[in-house]
Amino acid sequence: MKTITLICTVHNAIGNCNSYELYKIIEKIQPDIIFEELPLIVYDECYYQNRVTLETSTVKEYIKNRPIKHIPIDTFDKKHNMHKVFDIMNDFVVNSSLEYRIYLDKLEKFEGHQGFNFLNWKRKSDCHWNLTSGTWRRRENKDQRTLIPPM
Repeated sequence: MKTITLICTVHNAIGNCNSYELYKIIEKIQPDIIFEELPLIVYDECYYQNRVTLETSTVKEYIKNRPIKHIPIDTFDKKHNMHKVFDIMNDFVVNSSLEYRIYLDKLEKFEGHQGFNFLNWKRKSDCHWNLTSGTWRRRENKDQRTLIPPM
């Protein structure tokens, strides 16, 4: 039976979320094929021009040693201005909410400090960021046990 392994990443390197650390994960898994979250135009820019992402630089390095297929999968048609609309909504929320900006800053610090272990932590979705104490806490746990120490 074949296994599918999903690796959550960030598109730009942040601390321990970097190409070298991602390469070590992929090297350990040794996939037969890699599906990349890339639109066709970005795939072409990364593999046939000079655009670089954390993921594509890792895949390029990996396929030097193990020539496998790597396939873009974010290839569905999108509305022309979809990214602009998302950027406008995101900018509005970021500029309107100090709590959200603090949350994003803390999240980025955890991503950089904890790396892919944090991004791929199975229990992360069961937790929330506590702004007061500066820690990740279990949602369902009444004693609010700290899962990751504050930075």
